[in-house]
Amino acid sequence: MIFETEKFKVELTHTEDVYEIAQVYNSNKKFLINHIGKDKIDSNWVVKELEDMKKIK
Repeated sequence: MIFETEKFKVELTHTEDVYEIAQVYNSNKKFLINHIGKDKIDSNWVVKELEDMKKIK
C-alpha cells in the first residue's frame, strides 16, 4: 500500500487488476475522448500505460 486515509487507500496495481482498471476508464467515454482521444480502451492499453509509468519513476 502506498497510503491510506479514512475514505480510501492507494495501492500498486497488479496484472490481475488491468481488466477492472479498463472497465473504470471505459465507464466515462467523455473523459476518454477528451484526454486520450479514444472512446474505449482495453486491458492491453492499461498494461502499456502502467509500463510507461514505471519508466518515469
